[in-house]
Amino acid sequence: ANAPCQDVLRLAFVPQTVTADGQPLKMEPDLARNGYAVRPFGNGDCLVTIRHDGCREVLVTGGTGFLGANLCHHLVARGDQVRVLKRRKTPPTLLYGLPVEFAEGDVTDLDSLVAAARGVEGIYHVAGLISYWRPKRERQYKVNVEGPRNVVEAAVRNGVRRIVHTSSIAAIGFR
Repeated sequence: ANAPCQDVLRLAFVPQTVTADGQPLKMEPDLARNGYAVRPFGNGDCLVTIRHDGCREVLVTGGTGFLGANLCHHLVARGDQVRVLKRRKTPPTLLYGLPVEFAEGDVTDLDSLVAAARGVEGIYHVAGLISYWRPKRERQYKVNVEGPRNVVEAAVRNGVRRIVHTSSIAAIGFR
């Protein structure tokens, strides 16, 4: 049996949202009902925190990268069972010694994602390709546009109820 999960995972900065008439949208009550906590900052951002009472089996895409590996370390530390989607030729250097399961696949391969997502309760989609080199545009589109589409499809096919998607403006590349 796993140790009990820690109470809090600091997740993301989310911009404050306003209604059509310019009034702040009250996110806190809706998010709190769904297991989230929101702490506003003076600059208009909010820190969203997930709270949960039990361990989860989760899939992390991009878990062999810098951000994804740090997320994996945190998830394991709080007691989650972590499965990492790993491309065949990508070494898991940042995950050595960490008790995670590896599922071979790629976000551009729907079948591998469907197999990797089988039995998980949540997916953290952290995979992405950042490149400003024009010859990599097609691969960048596949990873950063078709990849998230595949993650959502794999989640739907497996009945996964939660997806956390991470991205950056750098994902669109240089035009």
